[in-house]
Amino acid sequence: MSKVIILFSGIFDTGGIQRYNRYLCSALDAEFREHTFAGISLCDAGKNRSLQWRNLKIKYCGKIRLSFVKKAVFFLNALSECISGRPEFLVCCHADLSPAALLFKTIFRLRYAVLTHSVDVWNLRYGIKYEGLKNADIITAVSQYTKKRLIENGINENKIVLLHDAVDTSIFVQREKNKKLLQKWGIYEKIILLTVSRMDAAERYKGHDIMLKVMQDLGDKYVWLVIGAGNDVPRLFKKAKEKKTGRRIIFCGLIPDDELVDYYNLCDLFIMPSSKEGFGIVYLEAMACGKPVVAGNKDGSADPLINGRLGFLVNPDSVDEIVNAVRRACTFKENRTDPEFLKKEVKRHFDIQVFNRRVKEVFNKEFS
Repeated sequence: MSKVIILFSGIFDTGGIQRYNRYLCSALDAEFREHTFAGISLCDAGKNRSLQWRNLKIKYCGKIRLSFVKKAVFFLNALSECISGRPEFLVCCHADLSPAALLFKTIFRLRYAVLTHSVDVWNLRYGIKYEGLKNADIITAVSQYTKKRLIENGINENKIVLLHDAVDTSIFVQREKNKKLLQKWGIYEKIILLTVSRMDAAERYKGHDIMLKVMQDLGDKYVWLVIGAGNDVPRLFKKAKEKKTGRRIIFCGLIPDDELVDYYNLCDLFIMPSSKEGFGIVYLEAMACGKPVVAGNKDGSADPLINGRLGFLVNPDSVDEIVNAVRRACTFKENRTDPEFLKKEVKRHFDIQVFNRRVKEVFNKEFS
């Protein structure tokens, strides 16, 4: 059986890239049964027993506390696989890991792919990571916007292929609003907005600050549930109290993946006016549950919303545009607010089975 090495930054943590990597593992395992896959994960501490892949075995480096030791062990594990396994190809799941892939190409003449997402590559124009990206044989871009930025940075357009994010429409499904959650948060008879994302100081582009201003303009019948964690939560919580919208803004903390579906179904509108989103898997998850979506128009968010056909694209810096989009989405009936239309279109374009077929199409020549 032919062997392929996969380098991961992480698989099992929360976050869009980690979920994308899990979908990739499942797709490779399902579509290339004649191959074996040797994975090395930099940040994961160990196996998630709920996820099983037949032909993929992963070595984990996440238990090592010292960063430089962890990276050294990661590299040595990958080197060992190159020496002993005689792989035919390498898949690098983050641009940060591409220098190792380039080194293995130089030593072993090993062809490789790099998967790109968002800010990890948008401003990459020089340095060892840029060389690792530039010398890849295949570069996947999660959105048209990321592809555009790569080309602007001097990456060969002929190497770049689109590999959109996906959603498992057998898991993210429409349900009745969970009465226990309505009672828990005290939000009966309210119009419920929802955001799901990290809240780190380094990622303030997600749109939380402008949403605090939006909530001031929307009025008392609107509440905003904010799911996620990060070092910026205390600042946002304090800011919400200062604006006297604190009672209508609820920070729910981290919610386990198996409970997220209930929260998507709890809301009347999903909103994340981000300005630096590579794609935004959360938009797909919300629409798969039949919920209308408001997103920013300056980044990769246009791809899951199919350039505004499936949702409302707004200037993420304009309070007025966001407020008007929220009111329209919660008031008027049209395709973009029709649950059946949204579910059907998301399944048609972004279901996990569509992703699997695309993965096979992208890598079929390299793995043959």
